[in-house]
Amino acid sequence: MVKKRIFKQIVTLGTTICIGSSLFVGCGGNTDSKLTSTKETQKVSTTPQTSVEPKDTETSESTSVEDQASEVKLSEGEQLALDYTGFVETPMDLGGRTIRVVSTAASRYTWKENKDETPNETIEIINAIESIEKDYNCNIEFEQLKGKNLVEALLTSKAAGDTYCDILEFGCSDTYMEQIYAANLVMPLEDEAINKIIKLDENPWPSATAFGQMFGHQYGVHFKTNNSGDLLRSVVLYNKDLAEKYNLGDLYSMVDDKSWTFEKMQELCASIASQSDGTVYPILYGKEGLYLPPLIYANGGTVADYKDGDYVFTGMEDKTLEALNYAVDLQKSGYVADESVGDVVFTDGEAVFYFTIYATLKKITQGTLPMEDSVGLLPAPLGPNGDGEYNAVSYTEALFHVMNDVEKPEEVAAVLVAIANRTGKRDMIETELMNTLQDEESAEMLDLMYNNMKYDFSRTISTVRSTISEACKFILSLEKTPKEAFEGIESSVQTIYDELTLTE
Repeated sequence: MVKKRIFKQIVTLGTTICIGSSLFVGCGGNTDSKLTSTKETQKVSTTPQTSVEPKDTETSESTSVEDQASEVKLSEGEQLALDYTGFVETPMDLGGRTIRVVSTAASRYTWKENKDETPNETIEIINAIESIEKDYNCNIEFEQLKGKNLVEALLTSKAAGDTYCDILEFGCSDTYMEQIYAANLVMPLEDEAINKIIKLDENPWPSATAFGQMFGHQYGVHFKTNNSGDLLRSVVLYNKDLAEKYNLGDLYSMVDDKSWTFEKMQELCASIASQSDGTVYPILYGKEGLYLPPLIYANGGTVADYKDGDYVFTGMEDKTLEALNYAVDLQKSGYVADESVGDVVFTDGEAVFYFTIYATLKKITQGTLPMEDSVGLLPAPLGPNGDGEYNAVSYTEALFHVMNDVEKPEEVAAVLVAIANRTGKRDMIETELMNTLQDEESAEMLDLMYNNMKYDFSRTISTVRSTISEACKFILSLEKTPKEAFEGIESSVQTIYDELTLTE
């Protein structure tokens, strides 16, 4: 049986927007200094972590509030952090200025054409934006652009001597961040004009902010709005009814005692195949990018990393190849149904374990993907050479930036922090248990995975993303061994990494 814990003790993420186990540390005021690796640049925030529902009162009328519990006087910005999601704001009067935000997901901040169909969380965000406009005496406008169109618009505007917008939001997986950073389109956040407002080492920017690094600088910060759907890129869903039918044991307890391992999963796969006479797949995956990365990181491997200011191809490391060979063994044993069969294999009870995005569970719970059986949530199993901790793998869907050459960048930075503070996801575990997760143990699993998040840098640079993905598909189709597949791309990928250059 799973050890029952008092559930309110596991809601560690509900008090703050921060969804990483620790907070990303900025570079201070030295724009020439190089950032170290993600793990070396994390620290615990000293920002107040208590989340209180936003008040309707106009906070800009007061310059300081005495906290009755601690008898410590808070500045207006600190009080706003206490009222919302922990980001210390820098309140100021922008004199009616318009702040233009370009986003690859602007629908999160705007009404749908039919307002009655606008999700409640989006309405909350729209109200939060309106509160910022009032408190900062500004107007905030949103425009949505995608991929190449976004890059082209930014570059064309710069060539004409203009700045296209004030704040830029994009996900590293849906645009061309290396072109944006290389062209000097956005400000390094350690710039002294904005670093004391962004507060990289104080505000609770989640650790996925690490994706905003390039050329030895920190350019972007990450946070999730309250209506962001894709919380994790790679999770393992499992059919609880089939797990019981095939006597797989208590999978949650296996996570508790760390017996949920590569070896155990392979053993369970063999049992499922035997008991079902091959009529049920032990494993289904949505696409290779949701299947191989969690196995690689569970074994302590990577395919690409950011070290001392440079991107490095790491796919030939022993831990990485070992994890890939494990996936090949599962494939050769006939335990794996690939992405071509679709979600229906899982929802129809024809697969036990499903490597997919977290958002798939929400679709199942809310009926978008009809499924009669119950679903549990697990991390990937532990590899023999991992760090001994369960994790989840992600690549961020949202990085926020202050554009270069904007007028009064400190005002733009102040609005960016206010957006993070007032629209940020709060009470995450409680919300997910209410809307998505089907049992409290799954909430514990979600909490566990967020506390040891890993970030897949192999998906970051657009010009190598497809190359790595194709190599992984060759591996899963058994056309090439992992070593052969990665040897074939190692030189070309590293050359692209080495040629990344910042335009001065």
